[in-house]
Amino acid sequence: SIAFYPTQQAFIDCDKIYKGLTSGRGGGKSYVGAYDFLIHGKPGAVGLVVAPTYKMLSDSTQRTFIELATKLGLWDDNKFHKTDGRAMLNNGYEVLFRSGEDPNKLRGSTVYRIWADECSLLKEDVYAVAIACLRWPGGDRLVFTGTFTPSGKEHWTYRVFGDATNPNVALFQCSTKDNPFLPPDFYDSLLLQYGKGEGGMLRAMQELEGKFVCVEGAEWGPENFTDRVWFE
Repeated sequence: SIAFYPTQQAFIDCDKIYKGLTSGRGGGKSYVGAYDFLIHGKPGAVGLVVAPTYKMLSDSTQRTFIELATKLGLWDDNKFHKTDGRAMLNNGYEVLFRSGEDPNKLRGSTVYRIWADECSLLKEDVYAVAIACLRWPGGDRLVFTGTFTPSGKEHWTYRVFGDATNPNVALFQCSTKDNPFLPPDFYDSLLLQYGKGEGGMLRAMQELEGKFVCVEGAEWGPENFTDRVWFE
């Protein structure tokens, strides 16, 4: 069986249209994203998996996806067409693997579900184009999920997933130390090094705790400059 800690399970169980999972490095966000995508797949439908670059897609996202799909009995190498980035799972759910390097290449797709891995490295145009692809006929759970380490409060992912006023959005946050499968000293070692580098403990909050912070270390962060401070 595959077990997840409470925040991860809450993300998997969430039925919001747009849901994000932030995590520190090594927190297992891609693994959870792949599992969420796989178990909610619909036989006969088409799903889309997006990574920032072809290199990240092949070296990381696809590897995690295939490993997990194999464990779940859904993967067959003979049904994976590498040249056009397409796989048919054993339950009849078709998956398209795409890079986000050229957002316009995502246009025209009609899909049931989207998983964007490391989406804080994607341009906002990719998100804008991708969500318009969620129009599968008769789809009862059309969902865009994003798994990522935050890139600050200026980034589009914070505006989208951090919007508590949007009833269609949910954001879940995990720490690196929540992952029990990492080496025992992994978290503390990185915490020490981040504390000595540029951005100091703010960078540690981002890279290890998966929190949205202003790593630049500005004395006055963007949260102090809301619309109410501007006037004609």
